[in-house]
Amino acid sequence: MRPATFVAFLFGIVGAYSANTTSAPHDLNVRLMTYNVRWATPSPESNEEKWSVRRPRMAAQINAITAGRPESLMCMQEVVEQQLLDLSTDLGSKWAHVGVGRDDGVAAGEFSPIFYRPDAWRLVDNRTYWLSETPDVPGSKGWDAAMARLVTVGNFTHVETGFPFVFMCTHFDDQGSLAQRKSAEFLVNLTQEWESAAGDMTPVFLGGDLNVESDHAAYQILVAEGALHDVRDVTTASRRSGFVHTYTGFNNVNWGNLLWVPFAILTSKLGAWLGFAAQPVVSNLNTDADDMLIDYLFVRNTAAKGVDFLSHAVLPNQFEDGMFISDHRPVVADVSFDLSSSA
Repeated sequence: MRPATFVAFLFGIVGAYSANTTSAPHDLNVRLMTYNVRWATPSPESNEEKWSVRRPRMAAQINAITAGRPESLMCMQEVVEQQLLDLSTDLGSKWAHVGVGRDDGVAAGEFSPIFYRPDAWRLVDNRTYWLSETPDVPGSKGWDAAMARLVTVGNFTHVETGFPFVFMCTHFDDQGSLAQRKSAEFLVNLTQEWESAAGDMTPVFLGGDLNVESDHAAYQILVAEGALHDVRDVTTASRRSGFVHTYTGFNNVNWGNLLWVPFAILTSKLGAWLGFAAQPVVSNLNTDADDMLIDYLFVRNTAAKGVDFLSHAVLPNQFEDGMFISDHRPVVADVSFDLSSSA
């Protein structure tokens, strides 16, 4: 090959490589999380540690969940102002959040914030609605609710690709059954309104602590035909992992996890020493210690923008020393969007 031809060939390779490496990504992977962090009560329950003790472990867990995933979007409940400041500090300056206190629309009462990274997502708009007959009135209680409740809405576009995404975060009342049903009806309509405003194929996701299980009328309203879909249900079984239940309280020591694993390890090693076939070490993830499934992630349209549901997991809130990070477990899902089909 003559020198001139070789140089042209070489630059052709470099040019092709550069074009491939600078082209838009084919898929956009988004990690979603909903987590009731348990408010910083001044009077902890039995077996509950103060927020100052729980805080570093929760921050470490959240950082581990989102590490290397700048497109993560996190929805939280029961976050009072000091916890919001603490978590903002612990997560670092790359993170921002939207949301207001439920009692006054500013900083009083619990927040249901959405955390996001501005280097990955541009915040187009955000709104707060109270779950009441007067959703635009800060602090308003709805129907038979014991407390003011709200939903936080974040409307985002992906910085690199311009991909649109709507994420909502809510926390239903724990006492008013009518309020729970009416809140569900309100959110079905709200997700539809935001989907229509953003474009019918724009992904709209909802996360939250509903304080109801799947047999409750409020949940059934949310997943009725033409409404929302539970992300767990639309994720294939081989892609689901972890626990079933999301609420544990503080008094249920999960002996299945705390004792079975070391016992299995011991018997496995003993069996190997005695010449028996080694058995796999498996943790019993669903024991009598589990309480209720009340925390969920929902999606409006399972066909939006070439969506693929990669995984769904309910992660631990308690580890070997027996300390609970929260009385709820975090729910995490990975979803992927085929950008080539979203043009």
